[in-house]
Amino acid sequence: MKINTSLVLLYKEIHTWVGIVCGLFLFIAFYAGAITMFSPAIDQWVQNDFLHPAPLDSMSSLLEKIHDERSDLLKNYTITLMDPNGNKSTFIGYTGGHGRRNEGASAFTAFLDDTNTLQVQKINPAHTGEIINKIHQTIGLPFNHTISEFIMGWVALLYGLALITGIVIFLPGLKKNLFAVRVGTNKKKMWLDIHNVLGVFSLPFHLIIALTSVTFAFHDVFYAAQDALFYHHDLNKTFAAARAPTPSINKTGRLLTPPELLNALKVQAPHFQPTSLSAHAGPHGSVMTQVQGMDLHHPMRSLTGGFVTLDAYTGTITQKEYMPGLQSTSSAVLTSFFALHFGSFGGTAMLWAYFILGASGAFIFYSGNILWLETRRKKGSQAAQTPPKLSHKILSSLTVGVTSGCIAGISAIILAARWLSHYSQSPDISSVILYYCVFTLCVAWAFIIKSQRASWHLLGLCGLITLSIALSNLWGTYVIRLSASPVTGATEQIMNLIATLAACSFFFMAYKIRQKA
Repeated sequence: MKINTSLVLLYKEIHTWVGIVCGLFLFIAFYAGAITMFSPAIDQWVQNDFLHPAPLDSMSSLLEKIHDERSDLLKNYTITLMDPNGNKSTFIGYTGGHGRRNEGASAFTAFLDDTNTLQVQKINPAHTGEIINKIHQTIGLPFNHTISEFIMGWVALLYGLALITGIVIFLPGLKKNLFAVRVGTNKKKMWLDIHNVLGVFSLPFHLIIALTSVTFAFHDVFYAAQDALFYHHDLNKTFAAARAPTPSINKTGRLLTPPELLNALKVQAPHFQPTSLSAHAGPHGSVMTQVQGMDLHHPMRSLTGGFVTLDAYTGTITQKEYMPGLQSTSSAVLTSFFALHFGSFGGTAMLWAYFILGASGAFIFYSGNILWLETRRKKGSQAAQTPPKLSHKILSSLTVGVTSGCIAGISAIILAARWLSHYSQSPDISSVILYYCVFTLCVAWAFIIKSQRASWHLLGLCGLITLSIALSNLWGTYVIRLSASPVTGATEQIMNLIATLAACSFFFMAYKIRQKA
């Protein structure tokens, strides 16, 4: 395909500078986003240390004991189903807290010991997966979430511009360069080929991520524009009128037990696979019951699936707007945006696909910066410019420091998650502080030491911290018996495998860079 040369050069200039401005932000977003694909598993892995599994059928007697001795825990509680057969379930009750997400609540696990005596223990589980997701959403900026999300929206817009200009640049040589990866002494050509091949073959994924990111970042702006232009500032009333009326709750009957509620739900939604059942006190003494779960036959709003609200006395579905498969058309369309961004459809295969695409996306932005640096280095050597320009030094140090800091910081909070949960009163705050401390130290080291030397130092650090995740799991589970119920299932084995493979790749890259230093 032929395109005017001057137009290609213009688009190349735009593509280069947009990439330089946004590349490091996008690296953080994509690397953290790739890890976020396993955030439910990470949170479950940390929480398992505090759980005392029991069959779901025995939950009724446990609830009766709690009602007699610790009724305050029944105002807001969750029963987690650790397997689809109901052989392992656990109770967590909350006291205090405020807001939609129950911020500041104290969590307690309750179980019956061998003598059928109620045991209640306070727990402090770290929500590590959620913290990594916030790093992804805010592109690593330590600002208010609203401000960071707004900045992220502009980064996503520029990211979309980079995709469009990149397509125009690559089209003239599409046939010739589509599968070309020239590995050799010419670093610039090698990085260019890697950048192009990864970008072209993952283009649909990147277009989806760019579009949905802009939608998430500016959804308030879009709603405000709709409200002003089409609904004459009555959009909220329109939404309220469109909602189905909430059925009245009959509080005179007997509260259904958890197995009875789940059986009633099974009849109404056969493909829905429950993962937890939550209850909290509603208005006028009523009980509100929600069941979270998965339905792989339909797109889901998040990686944890969707949820449905049940009448606690009859088991009838009372609210289904967030339940995959039973949503209205408008809610299903909105859910599709979330599903496309989070990869919450297609089951395990799609989860791994999004993880690989996210990790390769991070590498695309890293390779873009390396390509710019190699181009400037080559031009400088040809012009006999010594020392290199200040802009080259700054971007080189930032590229090394930010990418390594993001990797090391995320590995550090995963490594510390279980230990902070056991020994810190505020594990989430400690995790955030730990991430930014590690990140800042890596960036500082990249500026203090020559960037090429700092590169293999910091990659070695990334490998060491990441490998320590697997070693820490083995130590905590088998040596000091950290868990109340040792985690030896597939979740921890997969985490150990990923951590070990990632650590080996970091060590290998550090070794190759040191050889060339």
